[in-house]
Amino acid sequence: IFEKEFEKQGLPKELTRLPFVESSFNEKAQSKVGATGVWQIMPNIGKKFSIVGKYIDERNSPVKAAQMAARLLKENYRGLKGWPLAVTAYNNGMGNLLRAIRRAKTRDLARIIARNYKGAFKFASSNFYASYLAALYAEKYHREIFKNTVITKEPQLIKVPIRLTRSLKPMVLAKWAGITMDELLELNLDIKRAVKNNKRLPRGFRVFLAPKNHKKLSQRLNSKS
Repeated sequence: IFEKEFEKQGLPKELTRLPFVESSFNEKAQSKVGATGVWQIMPNIGKKFSIVGKYIDERNSPVKAAQMAARLLKENYRGLKGWPLAVTAYNNGMGNLLRAIRRAKTRDLARIIARNYKGAFKFASSNFYASYLAALYAEKYHREIFKNTVITKEPQLIKVPIRLTRSLKPMVLAKWAGITMDELLELNLDIKRAVKNNKRLPRGFRVFLAPKNHKKLSQRLNSKS
């Protein structure tokens, strides 16, 4: 799902391995500085690209957050003119990277790190790109690296987006789709607080469902009753 989204936006699909470094693909990951979800999107970035509010936080939807991450990486690449810098800026911020470039008077990442190894640019940010390359390498060559290990793959998760044509409370949505509230939440972590409080979801909001439930909800949304 991530690869398709990144390729659609003209980005290298290898960038979809960034969550290995950010969260180890933990859907419920939260940082001390406010980043959340698989992609560890910060609140200011989330508000720029999506809904981040009291009852809905789209940063916690892996697919929606992937779309945010793709847009952010695209912006970083346009501004910094290279993937080592764009990926580092994903962790440290493009503004910080531009200031670091000016101080170091170079766009070479190794020299930038050597010149700016302090404060916000210390351990995590200075090692971020190297950690990403290591994770990408280990994932790509996992059969050779872990050849004596039995690796059991999870079945591919199939979930289909549907845009609400009317405002609905989660309880009604779940009933119309033929699923429980827990099943609704499992595929839509961005509405966790809305589900807990049965707060109405706005018209135009996207939810994800299994194909059979998607069909049921679609039929009900399109009916006049």
